[in-house]
Amino acid sequence: MSQEGGATRPNDITFVGLLSTCVHVGLVDEGHRLYDLMSSSFGLVSKIEHYSCMVDLLSRVGRVNEAWDFIQKMPKKPDEILLGASLGACHKLKNVDVGKQVMQLLLEIEPSNSGNYVISSNIYANMRRWDDSARMRVLMKQKEVAKTLG
Repeated sequence: MSQEGGATRPNDITFVGLLSTCVHVGLVDEGHRLYDLMSSSFGLVSKIEHYSCMVDLLSRVGRVNEAWDFIQKMPKKPDEILLGASLGACHKLKNVDVGKQVMQLLLEIEPSNSGNYVISSNIYANMRRWDDSARMRVLMKQKEVAKTLG
């Protein structure tokens, strides 16, 4: 990624590839360094794909609170893919606190996606919070959201 001697400069797609590699190998510090380098050294503006990589990177290593902080500081509104990945990590790590906040955003973006309700219900059930789990199922019925088969 040298800038010297007319070498090819990385673009936003290059950084998606680099960040994705960090995600799959679990290189959190390197991912942060590359994310910062993208704007500071190359003047590139982060896109939703870059944000998604960072949230995925943090979530996969169990740092869902840090991922949530990252989401809240994003200048762009997160999309359902980024939030869905975050909700999945909350389910895996049994993080109800962040899961509730992610769910609220997901309900604003895609209120008729049954998967979001089911995962939220499962997060509560994993924590033996049966009333909250049932409440998610009731909310799903009240909003007339049909459960997707599969």
